[in-house]
Amino acid sequence: NESGDKAQAEKMFKKAAELNYQISSCYHYIYLITKEKGDEAKAFQIISDAYKKYPKEEQLLYDVINYYLEKKQYTEAENYLNTAISEHPDNLVLYSVKASIYVNNYTALKEKDQADCEKKLSLNKEAYRARNNAAENARVQGELKAQTAVVEATKADFLANQAKAADCYNKMLAKDAKNYDASVMHGILSYD
Repeated sequence: NESGDKAQAEKMFKKAAELNYQISSCYHYIYLITKEKGDEAKAFQIISDAYKKYPKEEQLLYDVINYYLEKKQYTEAENYLNTAISEHPDNLVLYSVKASIYVNNYTALKEKDQADCEKKLSLNKEAYRARNNAAENARVQGELKAQTAVVEATKADFLANQAKAADCYNKMLAKDAKNYDASVMHGILSYD
């Protein structure tokens, strides 16, 4: 709320937290207020310290996950999502969020693969043009070999991310066979 007294609210949330009253909510709002002030590092430190001190508080865990997602630090987000899933295995939203990380990775890697393949095609054309010049052909063949390895590695990475996303959707469907989001997203992923 723009008209609210955030400084007063922050004081009250800190006081309530000191009294161990609704720890999750208090630290969640202290985090948000600090973040709104523009001090992202301090905001993260607050929520991270709170989660370490109160690891059973679900909201704190979700705030840490969301922080990493906002920063596109997907490996860290995935680590905390794994913790959340182990503690709340029936929460399908967690599987969906985890799948979205893999879909984002998959999409970026697929685009990279297309660019890598275009470069490989260009090198193939260059190799054909250089076929009668031994020195030039050797140079191009070396670049082509290296680019082929890049293409294969990128493709393996994007397929691995696709498989991980599919696994998340399969787990969601195993828990709720009629889950619309999992069905549609799995279908889109399979089609792609």
